[in-house]
Amino acid sequence: MIRLLAKTSLRLRLTLLVSLLALAVTADQLYQLVREREASIAQSRERSVQIAVAGAAQQSGAIVDTRALLSLLKQLPLGAGDECFARLRQVETTSPAISSIFVTGADGITTCSSNAETGTNVSDRSYFRTMLESLAPVTSDYTIGRVTKRPGIIVGVPKFEQNVFVGGYFARLDAYWLSQLADGLASQPGAATLLLDGSGIVIAAAPRPEEWIGRMVAGSTRFRRSLEAASGVQETDALDGRARIVAHARLLPGSDEVLLVAIPEEAVTAPIERVTLHAMTKLGLSVLAALLFIWLGTERLIMRPLAAIADRARRIGDGDLPAPATRSEFLPELRQLAETLDSMAAKLAAREADLREANALLAGLAATDPLTGLGNRRDFAARSAVEWARTIRERRWIAAIAIDIDRFKPFNDRYGHAAGDVCLRKVATAIELLVRRPGDIVARTGGEEFVALLPGAQSSDAASIAERMRMAIADLAIPHEGSDTGMVTLSIGIADARPDRKDIVEELLARADAALYEAKQKGRDRIAVAQSQPFRLAG
Repeated sequence: MIRLLAKTSLRLRLTLLVSLLALAVTADQLYQLVREREASIAQSRERSVQIAVAGAAQQSGAIVDTRALLSLLKQLPLGAGDECFARLRQVETTSPAISSIFVTGADGITTCSSNAETGTNVSDRSYFRTMLESLAPVTSDYTIGRVTKRPGIIVGVPKFEQNVFVGGYFARLDAYWLSQLADGLASQPGAATLLLDGSGIVIAAAPRPEEWIGRMVAGSTRFRRSLEAASGVQETDALDGRARIVAHARLLPGSDEVLLVAIPEEAVTAPIERVTLHAMTKLGLSVLAALLFIWLGTERLIMRPLAAIADRARRIGDGDLPAPATRSEFLPELRQLAETLDSMAAKLAAREADLREANALLAGLAATDPLTGLGNRRDFAARSAVEWARTIRERRWIAAIAIDIDRFKPFNDRYGHAAGDVCLRKVATAIELLVRRPGDIVARTGGEEFVALLPGAQSSDAASIAERMRMAIADLAIPHEGSDTGMVTLSIGIADARPDRKDIVEELLARADAALYEAKQKGRDRIAVAQSQPFRLAG
């Protein structure tokens, strides 16, 4: 019975050893996967930008060619009536991109068109107004033709007689033809090519243009700002909620049209993950084979040296990671295994240190308001208790500032929560910039509520800072139609005290809140200061 127990214990220890080795190898495999995945995404980013730039040049070529055709056409006599219609119709059929051509006078009234429609007034269209203002060639945003009822964009060139604007020549580029031009640019499964106008509406798309054309691609502020560059690439889910590598290129310098090439991240990473899964499966089978060998044969092959190695593994499990193993009595065949254990212990020690750092970072995040980056209510409570105790010891004054954004709920209702979040971040940044002394604390304690604690300050000092806060928000000039001033404003309450050990910080904060309530009652966008006192409210 004792012999059986001893045999079982050894096998279990060796099984643990092989499992730890397998864990180290698995971690290395995962590390290689991450590196290969990042390299593949980097290559795809570079390639997608090249595709976007090439596609943009192709799309812009269609616009440039159409402008050239219109510039040539305006030099030719068109005649009138059926003769003009026939000439424009003949020119239209020479270009598969053009769905219609029409000519207007200086008043925007159509005088001739390839579809025989005249008298249509386009003076209200933005592209015609732009031409009137700039007296230069124009390219419109996404439009639906009033006559053709088909989506597309308008390309136009002005006509002058004796340096006087007398009308324009316009051609409608069909959205579905532009989509055919975009088809085939990105070959990965699930990839999409989108042509956006200046307002973010899809002019052309491939594949499945019927799902994309006319759709607004808004995305985040960061995503929209990235499109302002001539070309670039980013990882985003702004298009359809699917993680994609999105490259873009602007069609023409100064133009609003942007070509996007969007490749699903899984299309890039799936091959690597399949190879990794295969490698991990082989690794798992190898580990199982090794365990089976240990279970059946190692008792007779390895004795005391292996027991020493098992003891080393046990000490690693107990957390004795840096301690080296004693190898004086090891067989030469087992020394490499002992060295491997030492190396593994060092790696685990490093990872444990990394984990401690990560835990410290998480603790910091738990004390931070994720929207504004200021301290949250929990952080404020902890830090204010420390500063309050220090103020009592040093027999100093301390001031509290209670801050509230005026009529913030109507702001959210009118402009939406996204605009509300932007407003909160701007207000938080402005407030934080003015609370900079050592020991000062500023935090977001509610939806639109903020609080600042100023050790060593009295109400006069706090009022000066509070007024600068109020003016800083006024200088931001954030529109707010629900406010009395038409802009976002602050109401602020101030209280100070010179406390002793019987007093609590909550009493000071309550007085600041009461002053804030007074400021709101008196009309908002103002500061109210509670009477200074070395108060004795508790006990």
